[in-house]
Amino acid sequence: MITRRHLMAASATLPLLAEAQAAEIAANAEIAANAEIAANAADELQFPRVAGYGGVFPIDGIAEPPLPGTKVLFDVTTEAKPGELNKGLEVVARFLNLAALAGVPNGAVTVEVVIHGATVISSLKQAAYAAKTGSDAVNPNEKLIAALAAAGVPVWICSQAVRRQKFALNDIQPTIRPATSAMAVSISRQQAGWAVLLPH
Repeated sequence: MITRRHLMAASATLPLLAEAQAAEIAANAEIAANAEIAANAADELQFPRVAGYGGVFPIDGIAEPPLPGTKVLFDVTTEAKPGELNKGLEVVARFLNLAALAGVPNGAVTVEVVIHGATVISSLKQAAYAAKTGSDAVNPNEKLIAALAAAGVPVWICSQAVRRQKFALNDIQPTIRPATSAMAVSISRQQAGWAVLLPH
């Protein structure tokens, strides 16, 4: 038989149950919100070392991250349309961002670039770039190359390629270092045990 005492006890318990349910709902909502934030972050490109260039996605549990002590020369000859970033140069920024995302300290990987072939055009100062491309487009690779240099990456250019394409060395961006030839840079780095990559 349900007595008045039973009814009073039940009515006293209801607010406690409602409060517990509200707390559980709030906790679940917070967990869902945090999961959504994490998922959104994983879907967004990150630029931990070279801001604005070579963005990378954070991916957990993947093997073969860039290793400290790595020495790599990027031998870049890729072509870019007027006003477009050179994909080969952007690969260099991507590698640096990958290393940073993997927790490799700045300076723990050694990276250099040597430019020749079609990439010479991407290395030009704005006036020479406009004259060569016949376009009013700004050379976006000036800022990219400056960003690589700021990240501690020496960027070399083949002086032979510059002359063969009928440019002068003073047409080349000031952060770029003239080398005797791209072959000389590549051979010397390989003899020193460096990896050589040809991005495309």
